[in-house]
Amino acid sequence: MIRSGVFFAVALLVLSAPAMAQTNSKAAYDELCLSCHKQPQRLSARLANTVEARTKLDEFLIKHYAPDAEKRAAVIDFLYQAK
Repeated sequence: MIRSGVFFAVALLVLSAPAMAQTNSKAAYDELCLSCHKQPQRLSARLANTVEARTKLDEFLIKHYAPDAEKRAAVIDFLYQAK
């Protein structure tokens, strides 16, 4: 009985992880970027989906109001999802 409850709880967490990640990414974008950049699609349209482009974006965001590495990664994920 306990085993099935644990299995259900783990399965629920695994299935909800993508939705939570997207919510966290949007929250990071909203907190750090939305006041100036109202349309994330306009930003994401200019992004190449390469490791080099992501690295350059990360380096830029360090200087551009996003010093926290975790939030910066979330913003980058959000921008690539907005394409």
